[in-house]
Amino acid sequence: MDKKTVDLIVYIKLSEHRKDTLKLLSEELLFPSEIGKRLKMSPANISRTLKGLEEKGLVKCLNPERKVGRLYQTTELGNKILNNIKKKK
Repeated sequence: MDKKTVDLIVYIKLSEHRKDTLKLLSEELLFPSEIGKRLKMSPANISRTLKGLEEKGLVKCLNPERKVGRLYQTTELGNKILNNIKKKK
């Protein structure tokens, strides 16, 4: 396994919010508010979590031009990292 993959696995495993958000987004497209309701996260935490995941290339916003109604999903890299985490359990 390459260093980048290992670093991303560590990044996800160090935060339950990141791990749970990535898992939810791998299952379906969601608005930040939906993630918040399901994971009982504040809007600030959702925003910070999504921004970090997006910066790492693990999730993407499908309609970034919108201010309201932004949909998020995992990227191919995000799914790869999630699958590596699942395999290790």
